[in-house]
Amino acid sequence: MRNLLLLVFFLLAGCGTAPQSHTEYTNLTPLDKGWCRIYVSTGRFYHSSDTNSSLSNKLWRIEEVGSVYANGIKIGDLAKDESVAVDVLPGTYEFHWIPGGEPYKFCTVKAAVTITPGETKYFTSDMVNNVSVAWGLAGAVGGLIGSAATECNINGVILERPSLDPESKLVAYAKFSGKPTPAIADTSKPSSVDSSPSQKLRELDSLKKDGVITETEYQQKKKELLEKF
Repeated sequence: MRNLLLLVFFLLAGCGTAPQSHTEYTNLTPLDKGWCRIYVSTGRFYHSSDTNSSLSNKLWRIEEVGSVYANGIKIGDLAKDESVAVDVLPGTYEFHWIPGGEPYKFCTVKAAVTITPGETKYFTSDMVNNVSVAWGLAGAVGGLIGSAATECNINGVILERPSLDPESKLVAYAKFSGKPTPAIADTSKPSSVDSSPSQKLRELDSLKKDGVITETEYQQKKKELLEKF
């Protein structure tokens, strides 16, 4: 009965208020070498845990769309059929979103997104009716952080998609200055434990050129390597 009432509420919410749409961002540049790009688009309201179900509708009201965050830093605001893009260094980042209004018993579920050099990934900011982390969103987003309270009627989730929604326009872009989780950053680089000194220096130089490490970190590691040999 509760699920049916929620369904009726969202289907009949034509009197809701839509936030002002944003100006299209048209200056997106090609991805820099060694960086990664993540798109987050406005998603849908799913009336069950089946996020492939046709029983869904696009989010558009102020209580259904809002701000997208990476590692706790806001990267942009969304309205209906909009998307934001952020360039990051390889690693794992925590993404979540918060609506502009206050939906009834709404909980935010944070997603751990792992990305490798040169990769582009696509996500949507969705609402799912009466779900918990137990039903397996981990397989869709590569892991969930924290937990959703059982008393939540609606969860705000970040779900990975195969491509960008063709109806979505880009409204914001950011180059994220924050660093990924150190323990799992740069996992795509091969180990060089048994490498020669020259090979280690070449790999270190490659990391600097790709933007994975800073000039200061490069000089420090180079000095350490030279001291060993």
